[in-house]
Amino acid sequence: MKNLLYLSDCSLPNKSAYAVHIMKMCDAFAKKFKVDLIVNSSSTNQKKIFTDYNMKNKVNIIPLNNLKKKRFFIKTNKCLQNIQNYKKK
Repeated sequence: MKNLLYLSDCSLPNKSAYAVHIMKMCDAFAKKFKVDLIVNSSSTNQKKIFTDYNMKNKVNIIPLNNLKKKRFFIKTNKCLQNIQNYKKK
């Protein structure tokens, strides 16, 4: 099974339409992929989140509660943006 990394700028649990959309997309992707969902923070356990969002498939939720992890992803994102800008030139 292939891996899929889904990056999101939301915190869980959250009742916003954006959060619901992300969880439904990850649930659908999880039918064919091993999904890792990266979120800003998560204040509850994964089992409760799966129940709240009526998830049917396994998704690994990775919260960036740790500042060092956030910095790593910010730097990685900036690097990817620079590569895209370089390719456009």
